[in-house]
Amino acid sequence: MIPKQRGQTLIETILAIFLLTLALSGGVALAIYALSSSSRSFSQIVATSLAREGIEVVRMMRDSNWLASDAKGNPPWDLSSCADLGGRLCFARAYDGVPPYNNYSVRTGTYRAEFDSEAKAWDLDNNSNFGLYLQADGVYSHNSSGKMLYARKIKISENAAAPYTAQNSNSELIVQSIVGWVGKNCAVMTNEDPETTNCKIVAEEHLTNWKDYK
Repeated sequence: MIPKQRGQTLIETILAIFLLTLALSGGVALAIYALSSSSRSFSQIVATSLAREGIEVVRMMRDSNWLASDAKGNPPWDLSSCADLGGRLCFARAYDGVPPYNNYSVRTGTYRAEFDSEAKAWDLDNNSNFGLYLQADGVYSHNSSGKMLYARKIKISENAAAPYTAQNSNSELIVQSIVGWVGKNCAVMTNEDPETTNCKIVAEEHLTNWKDYK
């Protein structure tokens, strides 16, 4: 009876080790999946914030032009009677920079949103290097001295179809802010273009020159 009992104990031990190994393997796999999902979620959150920032930069430029036009006064900067709106008042140059107050000219094209820390102002730059680099202070910028983790492209197009017109800044601006990121299972971005990777966020906003009152 003793040898038989020893044999059963050995089998039970092997079975217990097998089950424990199986359970640990599943736990490790689950932990790796959770960490991977967490990393992707973090990248998506940061990319979404950067995309929204790009949209807000263009919106700020339009709004600043309204305020600067009010300050400068007199046509064509201030509110004017616009024939294409049935004589209603409008800011005929809402998408133009208003010197000497700002240089916020918003035009159709492809840009990167660049913040000038010295001038304390944003700029839509035609530079095609869309990479955003992590700086020592934790800020993402187009300064290539850091590590590129994201890339942002701003695309602006114009809709002048009715009820909009091509006159007096009364068209509709369609603004897209596209942000891609570097990560696991992400296609490598070609020339730091966020549209060339599958890991990207696209934010879109439609802006109009609706401020026709004072």
